[in-house]
Amino acid sequence: MRARTNGFCVDDFLTEFHLPQGGNPIDVGPGAGYAWFGLSAGRTAIDTHNPANLDGVVTAISLTPNQYVGNETLVNVRVGTFYITVGNDGDDNVTFKCRDSEAVADIPHEGATRTVSLNIHAGDYIGVYWEGSAIGYYATGGGNLYYLNGEAIDIGDEAQYTKSANMAIAIYGTGISS
Repeated sequence: MRARTNGFCVDDFLTEFHLPQGGNPIDVGPGAGYAWFGLSAGRTAIDTHNPANLDGVVTAISLTPNQYVGNETLVNVRVGTFYITVGNDGDDNVTFKCRDSEAVADIPHEGATRTVSLNIHAGDYIGVYWEGSAIGYYATGGGNLYYLNGEAIDIGDEAQYTKSANMAIAIYGTGISS
């Protein structure tokens, strides 16, 4: 994994995983550390902090629920990779298309890392849909989080998302280049 330089990323969960042999390391997303703020459930959220650095496969995803709420769990969690089809990062409304996605096991209050196999291209973003508790987010002072009320994380789904400036969801992915 490349060094994290954005200051708000803390990821203790990925230390138990080892990257597959071959290729170069991929990382995507802002980080999945302790997060005091929460974004309500029943949304699809895409984070444009730290887009994928290479083409390849994301093999591990870390997520953290809102740490302030109490002992709650993210349920019916789906993670995916996305790219922009209309607009630019920073616009108030941007259309994203889901490149790949899969369901993962529920995420407990303390956060967790799940094994995945998600195709990703350099410049793609990581996203998540969840129910139950609120997902953690950081007030970052820079970068963008985009959200859509409802689920739009099936492969090929394309929808317009609304920007929440200066926020980052608690998500981080690693993998290997192709």
